[in-house]
Amino acid sequence: MSKRPRRILGRNTSKSLAEEDVYKKLFFSFSDLPLDTLIHIQLYLEPNDILALRQCCKSLSNATRERSVWISALRRVCREYNVFEPTFPIDRMTLNELESTSTSPSRFSALLWHGLPSKPLQPAGIRILKNSETQQPLGRFYDSTLLPGGRFLITRALGTKLHLWDLGHSPAVLIKSKPLATITIPDVDSDFELLTQLTDDGLGIHLLIVSMLSKLKFHIYEIYPLSMSPEFRLIATFCHPRVFVDAYVLTPTLLAFHGDESTVVWNFISNTWAKWVVDDDVLDIIIHDTEVMMLQATEFSIYKIPPLHPYLPETDTGVPTLPRMLFPILRVVCPVDGPAFSSPSHHHCQQTQFDVIGEENGDPVVSRYTLQPIRPIDGVSIADQNLDVMPRMIPVRTDTIPGDDIMSDAARIKFFQLPDVFAPANRIICWLDDGALKLSLSVMPHQSSRKPVTGVLYRWPGPLLDDPMVTIPCSYSFCPMSGRLCVSSWEGEIRVLDYVMPAS
Repeated sequence: MSKRPRRILGRNTSKSLAEEDVYKKLFFSFSDLPLDTLIHIQLYLEPNDILALRQCCKSLSNATRERSVWISALRRVCREYNVFEPTFPIDRMTLNELESTSTSPSRFSALLWHGLPSKPLQPAGIRILKNSETQQPLGRFYDSTLLPGGRFLITRALGTKLHLWDLGHSPAVLIKSKPLATITIPDVDSDFELLTQLTDDGLGIHLLIVSMLSKLKFHIYEIYPLSMSPEFRLIATFCHPRVFVDAYVLTPTLLAFHGDESTVVWNFISNTWAKWVVDDDVLDIIIHDTEVMMLQATEFSIYKIPPLHPYLPETDTGVPTLPRMLFPILRVVCPVDGPAFSSPSHHHCQQTQFDVIGEENGDPVVSRYTLQPIRPIDGVSIADQNLDVMPRMIPVRTDTIPGDDIMSDAARIKFFQLPDVFAPANRIICWLDDGALKLSLSVMPHQSSRKPVTGVLYRWPGPLLDDPMVTIPCSYSFCPMSGRLCVSSWEGEIRVLDYVMPAS
């Protein structure tokens, strides 16, 4: 039986080699590209787009299953979310683990969009973190800090004891009964404040301990979780005769704070500092490159960091206040009344975005600001542009959403928290309300077609809240990248809740 001839270029005839070449030239297919080219193209795709490309044809499906594609995708996601680098053992992860981890943020975001407004979300997995000293009064956990990525957790027990735990990068991992490291912080009060930041190499953690007893003290500890024997190591201490401080920020190398009408910048690596007078109240501080930006009641003030000089411990006269009054190089009006910053605390890369919450025209709002660089003007010399006295970045408001659900109670502002590692395409805000952790999710930039969703992510046990003699330690730490939430319990334990499980 003769075969039915195929139709090529409008004619019924058998395929010849010459016609096949003509067909390929006229009808080029994306799947005909070399494998190396297909892999390179996927470097510019989001993880979900790579999965969508897999559904096109067999050759593209095979290209999306290359291990190098998902290693690059996960590293790109980690950079975007500012994940603590040691969180994922990327070189040892399977292809399924790489795919699952790369798509965790989008799967968690989809879970929030579909399930949050109706009822509290149910975690897919719950693990309990217990301290061997939990039965003792000073062994109970009452606070925790989850590092970006969700693997490493720093807990505070009653008193001045800190622990570092490895929760595992996967919800299927059992939590070890012993912490990686433990330390009792000396010479501080039990109500000391704790702030964490990544080290300059991205592999370790800096812990800022702020104590306000007879005088203000800043202690900076360092720890590398994946070292052979992790330990907390004191690397720098700064003492200030004043007790009051109203704002401070930590970067991988600098500490800046404001209090008693003065601003101090301290390089704790080189142990050098500078100080200048700022009369107005400062609500919050951001450091970017060689500049300090302060949020005040009605404006942003940007200062060039003056030359730093050696710091002499136990004295406030190691360097004079230089100068007596340092004028800002730029002031930008903030249209939000009663503003408060919400900015990522872990910014190993240069921080370029932050949120401001407050009121505008009497209505509560949350505004997203982006630090836009000032670029040289083409055709004009650098000297004529006076760029040396201009700021490198200026804050520009790029988006605003209503904040009625968030600011119905002014007291909630102190619980306002922008997640450290959430994607720029989304904004998520958490706050505490009557024993519940509430969450609001919106698209960035704000789209009127998709309104923000608000609901309860977690609720602490109800019966205990009705007892006036019982105080629930409503503390939490949240990582939207991994969909992991750590909450304190009345039993002095930490409950590790995973809302996103590994994809099958």
